[in-house]
Amino acid sequence: MHFKMAHLGHIQIKHEARHHTHEQPKHSNDPLWTRDFFAIAIINLFVLSSGNMLIPTFPFYLKELGGSEFIVGLAASLYSIASMVMRPVTGWILDHKGRKGIFYIGVIGIILVTLGYNFMATIPALILFRVLHGFMTSTANTSCSTNACDIVPRSRFAEGMGMFGLTNSMAMAIAPAMGQVVMEKMGFHLLFCCCTLLGIISLFCLTRLKTKVELKPMPRRAGSIPLKNRLTSIFHKDALPASLVLFLAVIPAGAISSFVALFAAEENMGVGAYYFLMQAVGTGTARLFSGQLADRKGEGPIIYLSSGLYIVSLILIVFGRIPFMLYVSALLSGWSLGLILPAVQTMAVRIVPKEERGAASSTFLCSYDIGWALGGLLGGVFVTALGYRAMFAVLGVGVFASLALYHFWARNTRSAFRNLPENAK
Repeated sequence: MHFKMAHLGHIQIKHEARHHTHEQPKHSNDPLWTRDFFAIAIINLFVLSSGNMLIPTFPFYLKELGGSEFIVGLAASLYSIASMVMRPVTGWILDHKGRKGIFYIGVIGIILVTLGYNFMATIPALILFRVLHGFMTSTANTSCSTNACDIVPRSRFAEGMGMFGLTNSMAMAIAPAMGQVVMEKMGFHLLFCCCTLLGIISLFCLTRLKTKVELKPMPRRAGSIPLKNRLTSIFHKDALPASLVLFLAVIPAGAISSFVALFAAEENMGVGAYYFLMQAVGTGTARLFSGQLADRKGEGPIIYLSSGLYIVSLILIVFGRIPFMLYVSALLSGWSLGLILPAVQTMAVRIVPKEERGAASSTFLCSYDIGWALGGLLGGVFVTALGYRAMFAVLGVGVFASLALYHFWARNTRSAFRNLPENAK
């Protein structure tokens, strides 16, 4: 499945008490589109575009080499699992070793892996490289998100997150369709070369990023670090409520993204790439206002509305018989994701000290990866046994579970907006 800074040069993040929240005005004139914010947004756009070009196309490559629907689901799941495993490692390095070194590793890794797809002609080799791709994409994406958190002013955090997330929507709108066109007109090898080129552009933009932060000092002896502190440096408990809500919500989305192109082709329901295009249109339009709404009203109303929209979207894709219904389903799911992602991401990091945002970001993004991976894996199992439509319906239970978890637990935790002190809202 992932901001700006107050001035153009370096920023220095001061050490905050763990549960202290600075007072912020409800409306701020802090600048949003600074040089660093623009650079990090462009990097995010091209990193995601490089990966998103393969969302509707990689299943076709596996099928061309003799892979089954289960293999397609397995590859998607292993990609997401690899991303999940790498996120806490990346978060720890970002918090303790530096913001940019690991960032370079992720972007350069994407370049090498996407170029390497050209030389992989067997399913085991492709799955291996898909796992490596998951590691590298997770590293780059977690680094991108954490650096963006450093750049955005706290007074406009959800708004900045929503604007930063527009690059996600742009990548999802353009890249899948572009990937499918390249695949159909020019073949898979040129497709992989295009993904590599996007990684190279990201690397160039990364060299223009100037943001720096102060990091927490590390104890001299690793053995002196208590277990609790070691775990906190990898996973952040204040990010768990939002993360678990997101985990359940994206299970059906993970299955749909893995199989919608094959479903559309088999059921004569249109073009799978157009599904991603319409979904991105919905996500992009929702993000135009969802961040500001989350800053002012909190995540609660947004999560309820998002869940309702996704339920309607699932009904349309399960019972739809014409391409128009598939595309409307995509638009509604895009609105749903565009609403919920900035809201729950803000919930995950709002009360977290700046020097611990790497851990909070990795916790949040891990939940996205796990839910997406589980959706792809279960989708591969259920589609073999039940067919596409029944599979989408069964996995749609995740949306209801997410909504129930938020209503009965997460909204009562201290990370929820309504439980913040008035002067922190």
